[in-house]
Amino acid sequence: AHDFPSWTYVAFFLSHGVTVITALYLPLALKWKPARWDFLWAFLLANAYLAAIHPVNMLLGTNYGFTVATPAGGSVLDFLGPWPWYLLWMQVPALALMYLLTLPFRRYPRGRTGSSLLRH
Repeated sequence: AHDFPSWTYVAFFLSHGVTVITALYLPLALKWKPARWDFLWAFLLANAYLAAIHPVNMLLGTNYGFTVATPAGGSVLDFLGPWPWYLLWMQVPALALMYLLTLPFRRYPRGRTGSSLLRH
């Protein structure tokens, strides 16, 4: 419904593009490496986001994070069952993917076994 050059189109690709650029910039340019258990923090924070956005979706009639329904055009979420079951089943691939994304950084510096979120 929103084609280029509408602001909605540009905002969508800008916000999602910044996410990908940041994910590449942190480890490649700034030499940032996730700590051993940071993928669990990411998993918990993603679930906190979904829990916080669901009431907003219900109030505003939106569907951010697909907490209300699967996409109308169809998606892989359709294979995970109806609402709310797909939200529960999605936890498995989400956690697995977050763990797999840490594999390139498995050689942790000496003493770095805890989460960087807990360090000062």
